[in-house]
Formats: sequence, C-alpha cells, structure tokens
Amino acid sequence: MIWFGVAAVAAVLLVQASAARSKDLVFLQTCDGSAAVVAGGLIVIANDEDNILRLYRPRGGAPVATLSLDAHLQAGGEADIESAAVIGGRSYWITSHGRNAKAKRKPERFRFFATTASMPLKPVGRAREDLLSAAIADPRLARLGLEAASKLAPEAGGVNIEALAAGPGRSLLIGFRSPLASLAPGQLETAFVVPLLNPDALVTSTAAPVFGAPIALNLGGRGVRDLLRTRAGDYVIIAGPTGDTGDFALFRWTGRATEAPRPMPANLSGIHPEALIELGGGLVVLSDDGDKACKDADPAQRRFRGRALPSAR
Repeated sequence: MIWFGVAAVAAVLLVQASAARSKDLVFLQTCDGSAAVVAGGLIVIANDEDNILRLYRPRGGAPVATLSLDAHLQAGGEADIESAAVIGGRSYWITSHGRNAKAKRKPERFRFFATTASMPLKPVGRAREDLLSAAIADPRLARLGLEAASKLAPEAGGVNIEALAAGPGRSLLIGFRSPLASLAPGQLETAFVVPLLNPDALVTSTAAPVFGAPIALNLGGRGVRDLLRTRAGDYVIIAGPTGDTGDFALFRWTGRATEAPRPMPANLSGIHPEALIELGGGLVVLSDDGDKACKDADPAQRRFRGRALPSAR
C-alpha cells in the first residue's frame, strides 16, 4: 500500500541547511539509494537496508510516498535491493544474490521482481528466487565461476550483483560487482555483465531464466557498481572496488561486446557512488552515506546525497 505524507518541519529545515552548504541533492529518511528509477516524474528509490520503495520529487527532500514490498517479496528480512531498470511500462528490480558479510546464506537476498513504471506504483506478477541457480547451471556462464563464488562472502570475491540496465530489445543486462572473471583463455580477469533475455516471462509465468553470452568489461580492476542505459542509447557505468576499499570511476560504453568502456570525467569526491539515474539533461549519482551514525539515527534524521553531473561525452 502506498503511503502519502508531509515532511516534518525539522526535515525541511535539514534539507534547506544542507542545500546552503552544498550543491548536492539531499534525500531524507534513509541513508543510501542503492537502486533507483524515474517514474511518473518522481524518483523511486530502494535501499539495501529494508524492503521499501520511497518516492521523491526531483529536488530531493522527504519522500512523498512509500511502497512496502514485504508481502510481495515474502522475504522475511531485508532483501538487499541493489539495482533497477525500466523497460516499457515496467520497472525491474534485483537484489544482491550474495551471502552476508559472514558468508552466511540469506534466502531473502535472492529476488528478481517487477513493479509498474508509472503511477500508481504497485508490484507486477511474482518475485523470482531462482536467477542465480539458473545462471550457475548454464554452461555458457561456466567461465564466470559463479558456483564457487556463491559460497563466499561478497568482500571475499563472492557473488554480488549491483547493476541492472535495459539491454537490446526487451532484455536486461545484469552487472556484477564481484566476482571478476576471465571470459576467454589468456585474458585478464575483468568485470562482466550477463544478458537476461526473458525478464517479462520470469515475472508473469514459470518460465526458466534464459541468458545470453556474458560480456567482459575492462574497468581497470574494478567491478560494476551500477549500469544505466541513457536516452541516447549508450551506457554509463559506475565502476568501483569489489571489496570495501578502492576508488570509483565513471565509464561510457556503447553496449557492444567488441568495444571497451572508456573513462569519462566526473566529480565523485566526497561521495560513495551507489546508483545512477538520468534526470533532465544530465546524470545524478546517488551516494551511499550509510555510516553507523546515519543508520543509528532517528529515521527522520537519516539522509543521503545525490550529485548532479553534466552529460559529458
């Protein structure tokens, strides 16, 4: 059920004070935006700490509505939602499909699902739990080492999905933060994306997942932290460390498997890039600002930033 409310006076004052100090957008009531899409003129944001979609105006502030996904996901805990992409009238969402930091398997982290991409926002079809097991069983993906990685903690090279983007036709591209893999004999280990060819059938029927051949992405030893197909038809990639330490960078990519991503200029100083959206004439990078102080704060005082970037090519 969607809840509509008005931000508290204190929250409004917090946004105004933050805007005075920085040009970054400020979003309230959560500490990060791990996945986001633009729908109905609003920014729909998920985080990896609960199963709630929050709807924000483009200028940020407090959410104007929320949608709980607990019943749809039947997760029994936080699903670790990591990325989203829009195809036609539907938004698809994906969780990390990884173990927790102690390498313990949490069934609720294995979800692929969809919502409408317009208002009213509501779940579509059914949530799937079999995406990773199907990928492990697919011989075309054997070189990715997903079976071995599925037993490890993400920070130790385990499976960690953090990106989802519209692909050719009505397909999706799934981007992995880890593991890195060598897709051909003699090649260095690189990041990669895996095409998912039948997302619509997955949420509307019992069809098995169908994958395409994986695509190597040389991101300088980094993994894929988010992936966005722009209105121009190319892609922007957030590249970042597979573990807890390392640097971030943005890349542009044509989407062709034979062409390498190329670095693009971006001011990422002071933020922890987590997700990308295209808003107006440029990009907005959402930051993971979820340090202990933020997570321990009263929900009304939690916040994260979004940084607008020019559409440099």
